[in-house]
Amino acid sequence: MRFLFVSIPMASLIANTLSAQAGSGSSTPVPAGSISGQIVYSPSGAPVPNAVVSTRGAGGRVEVKTDAQGHYVLKGIAAGAATVNASMDQPQGFPLQTSRRVQIGQAQDLIGIDMKLAIPPQIKGRIIDQNKEPVPNMQVMAVAREYSHGALRYVFAGATQSDDRGEYTLTRFERGRGLIIMVRPSPARAGAISDLPTNAAMRKQLAAPTFYPGSVSVEGAQVLTLGDGEIREGVDIPVVRAPSLCIEGHTLAGSAPAALSFDISPEVPTFGQSGNGGMYGTGMFHGETGPDGVIRACGLTPGAWAIHLDQRGASFRDAPAFFGTATFSLTDSDLHDVAIAASPRVSLPVEVTLDGPAPVPTPDKPRPIPDLTVSLQSLVYAQHTGESATNKVSVPGSLSIQDLLADNYSLTVRGLGPGMYIESATYNNADVLRHTLRAGASADNTPLRITIGENGGSIQVAATDKDSHPADNSFITVFPADAITEADVAATYTSGTTDQTGAWKSGTLAPGKYYAIATPTPADRSPEAIGKLLRARVQNDPVTVPPSGTVNAAVVERTLQ
Repeated sequence: MRFLFVSIPMASLIANTLSAQAGSGSSTPVPAGSISGQIVYSPSGAPVPNAVVSTRGAGGRVEVKTDAQGHYVLKGIAAGAATVNASMDQPQGFPLQTSRRVQIGQAQDLIGIDMKLAIPPQIKGRIIDQNKEPVPNMQVMAVAREYSHGALRYVFAGATQSDDRGEYTLTRFERGRGLIIMVRPSPARAGAISDLPTNAAMRKQLAAPTFYPGSVSVEGAQVLTLGDGEIREGVDIPVVRAPSLCIEGHTLAGSAPAALSFDISPEVPTFGQSGNGGMYGTGMFHGETGPDGVIRACGLTPGAWAIHLDQRGASFRDAPAFFGTATFSLTDSDLHDVAIAASPRVSLPVEVTLDGPAPVPTPDKPRPIPDLTVSLQSLVYAQHTGESATNKVSVPGSLSIQDLLADNYSLTVRGLGPGMYIESATYNNADVLRHTLRAGASADNTPLRITIGENGGSIQVAATDKDSHPADNSFITVFPADAITEADVAATYTSGTTDQTGAWKSGTLAPGKYYAIATPTPADRSPEAIGKLLRARVQNDPVTVPPSGTVNAAVVERTLQ
């Protein structure tokens, strides 16, 4: 047999071989794996049939339903990090939901990824008067204490209403969190000029906002904490009766009397935004003053109150032309000759700078730093579509945010690239990264200054239990070592959950020292939880995040005390 030898240049041979391999690789599907486990209810451990379980697969979203025993199998899952989500619709209210982070290998069948759907707790009782007779149609609210924007606030965390027998059931609130139960009259529309007698002695006493077990002050309230599925019955609240008082005066748009919409609510709990960004609260009285701005609002009881004013635009899509807030206290008599002003909308100049030289553009990367999104959210007023509180800005660069209310805002910056973090944010000589920003507070129109760092690092956490096994689905909380007050910890911490190997990696952090703490349950922003995080520092050594690097942190999961 004769063979024909052909001389081929080595470079061409290598090129053809790589080309063939590339072509072959592009047509050969990458082996996918699967994730399986069981969904059960907490605390009973009963299986959850027909729960929806989903994740992102190699070809997009993968979704299945659990069988009669709560088992599921997700197939076609690409290698890498994945988040498995489980949910179950409820006859009433929001669905039960939970999720888990996992790491899956190529063509791996990952088993035992079990999850618990927590049954919401419930608080039941009656609203009664001084004779233990039922009081119907009263608002019953769960109130949580939490650090928000550098201050401890009381915020609404759930609500219901007593029925015609005075009975109530409060649910859909956070389990494991200390709550205060408040009862008050349902919201009512008030006329600009109340027709109640001018002599307070001739008015009937009213049901005052009351905190369980029967205090008109939040300081005298009892804190209730419930676990998964717990039902606390017999939480009866005797409504305190108090004198009916009035506030009299006039409202101003700028410096001129004007017809304004008003909303009056107790000063505590806080009306507006909470630490998690949700909007809470409804006023007890709402209405509109006359053309001359005269107001005589009655039906108030002794205590601290807040009034919110606005002059609405032509449509709901328009932000108010004027807005204002004020607080006042009532003791045992009416409040007279009160002037309450609303301010016009204001603008806010913003400057964004880099801590260091700006990267040099290249042909491959003509814009090395993407534009950032700067958002401001009013802490009191639900944002209207006509309010320009979200804007794009180049880095470095500047802009002016228009049509803001003269109100307190929280600041959010999104779109930071790899290694970037907010180094500082100041306005009117105050830190607004951890605290609120009051638009228009700077007399000389000083801009909001945001400085971006580019050398951020991260923490790679390896969590184990007390027996040195990987702490699966452990909650990791990271906060700066120089955050020594509860308010600072609440404003600066970042958190996440470990995968089945006990691993979790933080996002970009400013270089410096941090504590990483692993717990079996998540931490919230309540003073109780934040206090436990601060105390847990003695059992953990801080780690140092290097510039543009990653530090490894080995932590042991512990229950916070």
